[in-house]
Amino acid sequence: FVHASALEASGLRLLEPGQRVEFDLEAGRNGQEAHRLRIV
Repeated sequence: FVHASALEASGLRLLEPGQRVEFDLEAGRNGQEAHRLRIV
C-alpha cells in the first residue's frame, strides 16, 4: 500500500502494478510511513 500523498510528495503521479520502488521510512502518527519514493 502506498498513500497518494506519499506519491505526490515524491513527484510521482501513479504506480503501475508490480512496479518496484525504494523509499525511506519515517515515524508517523500511527507508525512508520514511506517517504521519498523512487522508482527503480
